[in-house]
Amino acid sequence: MTIRKGEDWGSQFTMPNDCVVVTDDASAARLQSQQTFYVTGGDLHEALGKPRQPVVGESCHMLPIDAMQYTIQFSNGEGLTALAISSIAIGRWYRGAFFVLSNSGFHKSRHLLPRAHPNDGFLDLLSLRSSMPLRQRFLFKRKSLISAHLPHPDIRVERLDSFSFTRTKAHEPLIIDGIEIGSWSSISATVRPDYWHTVV
Repeated sequence: MTIRKGEDWGSQFTMPNDCVVVTDDASAARLQSQQTFYVTGGDLHEALGKPRQPVVGESCHMLPIDAMQYTIQFSNGEGLTALAISSIAIGRWYRGAFFVLSNSGFHKSRHLLPRAHPNDGFLDLLSLRSSMPLRQRFLFKRKSLISAHLPHPDIRVERLDSFSFTRTKAHEPLIIDGIEIGSWSSISATVRPDYWHTVV
């Protein structure tokens, strides 16, 4: 069950000897739902407060983590459905429209969406308007390091149940959990609550 206001997140747990240790968001997103894991880096690790890795037999917490299930349509007509654990970014922060769909609230160690939570059952979206001046974009980049970029008239944040986007420019990048996806034409995403379990 996703986290609720005023309730504790997760449950007491004893660190097992078969816990999977991964180094980044993309590796965590490839795990099966029944695998308990600890992630040593990436945006989810940042969102969790950069906890140290529990040792086997130690008392710790097991936390449910939502998944972002996405479907990509490629320019050759093929499709792919997979899972993301932290973020889906479209475009470039310094030019044109820029979107970050987030589960963790973090993107490249920047706390872009302070209200996002990895287990709230929502997708959180940050959008930069295409008309946003370059100077304001550099201010956004600097201020987002300390979550001081909001509010701003050219920045919009939303909480969504689902998301879809069709590519409008030939060189518009799509980056999922830090991995760039090539030759894509559209993407859609929904939430799968409580899909993974991590330890802290």
